[in-house]
Amino acid sequence: MKAIKIIIFLAAITLISCSKNEEVKTVKYMVTNSLSGFNVSYSKEDGSVVTEHITTASPSDKKNLYSFTAKSGDVFYISVTDTATYSFPQVYVFVDNKVFKQNARTDNKMMPVVVSGTIPF
Repeated sequence: MKAIKIIIFLAAITLISCSKNEEVKTVKYMVTNSLSGFNVSYSKEDGSVVTEHITTASPSDKKNLYSFTAKSGDVFYISVTDTATYSFPQVYVFVDNKVFKQNARTDNKMMPVVVSGTIPF
């Protein structure tokens, strides 16, 4: 009888943890602080990667690039290379309308700004 109770308890914990893993979250990519534009590559909901050029009018332009739904544990990726060497773009990844990760270009003008990771549980 005690063994059956333990098995039921473990099964209940497994079901609870599995249901949390399936929680759907909204993910959004945003880029700011680019003087005249940037090249960007980012992962989409289906895992494919899109590459495009975005034009900006000033560093105050906030470009919302892509928004999608994802499950906890899904992978995301965004890479930004600014077209002006004197520009310092900032990249944000929002999860459920809160900044989850961010990065900005430093003095190394040749390196892209990359933000990647997994959606939190």
